[in-house]
Amino acid sequence: MFITSLLITRMELYMYTGADIKEIRNKLGLLQTEIAEKLGTTVNNIRYWEKTPTAKIKPIYNDLLQGLVESFTFDANKQKVISGFVTKIKANLAKITFLRDAVAMYKAAVDPDVQNVNKAICFAALAYFIMPIDAIPDVIPILGFTDDAAMIAGAIKSMGNVITDKHRREAEEFLQSL
Repeated sequence: MFITSLLITRMELYMYTGADIKEIRNKLGLLQTEIAEKLGTTVNNIRYWEKTPTAKIKPIYNDLLQGLVESFTFDANKQKVISGFVTKIKANLAKITFLRDAVAMYKAAVDPDVQNVNKAICFAALAYFIMPIDAIPDVIPILGFTDDAAMIAGAIKSMGNVITDKHRREAEEFLQSL
């Protein structure tokens, strides 16, 4: 959750602290030497930043740190979707009216021809759909999936024609196979 909020709050400020460096490194499972190499700095700088949580990181590192945060967020969302998508679909088959759109979005997300920026949008929306805790809990009758439907619809609208007839056919075939 920290990384997602960090991504949102740091987009405007582009200012990182020593505490952020430590959190990013731990979330990504990197050694101090590995993050130093990715940032093009020394291990001594990483150690100093981590020992001084309030230390301000020079702006020259902002883009590199932003890239690390974004790659972690993309990978985390992708893993959530791949591991939980089919389970969520099967468990709620009769309740989800936007199911065809969600499956078509999944098919687009795993399509190698779809650009990474659009895959990121797909995985983010589908991760929200899969997460058991969201704005309106899924167990509430009738209203439970409205926030999920809005997230899927908004993502589809924002991507334009990324979800193709091919993805929709594949979604239909997948649903018929269940």
